[in-house]
Amino acid sequence: MNIQLSDLYKELFTSPLEAVCETEKSYRKIWAKWIKSQKPFFRKDDGSIDAEQIRQLLNQAPVIELDGTLDVDITVRIASVQKKEGSISGGIRVGPVHSSGKYGFSNESSLESALRASTRFVISNHKADLNAFLLERNLSPTSEEDINRLIKSLEEESNEQ
Repeated sequence: MNIQLSDLYKELFTSPLEAVCETEKSYRKIWAKWIKSQKPFFRKDDGSIDAEQIRQLLNQAPVIELDGTLDVDITVRIASVQKKEGSISGGIRVGPVHSSGKYGFSNESSLESALRASTRFVISNHKADLNAFLLERNLSPTSEEDINRLIKSLEEESNEQ
């Protein structure tokens, strides 16, 4: 495994912020699901859509606020083992007498390093309110087509990469 120290620190400092972005996408998915569940209540007895009823029901949409502290720690252990081996042998012969010898050696060492990095994030965002979301986009659903477009838009935004 080849990890660059800069990648490690980048992950440490950006992952909580990426999590907040993913959380915001989840808000939109929740709103789309909630609106789908409320669609039957938008209809009058004659089957038509009541624009005032839509507005009143959208005012009851879940309001979400993210607030908290997040501690992130990363510990990396790096280990290496180094081994050296060698041998030497020799011999001498003088007439009928022969003498020889062998010497061998082995050296093994290991090294371990540990890197620990931590950070603390205090994360909060604005209150996520469906009506404020609609106002920012100049949307005011008053018909079934508007509601269907809104649901589709929320689902598409929640699936963006």
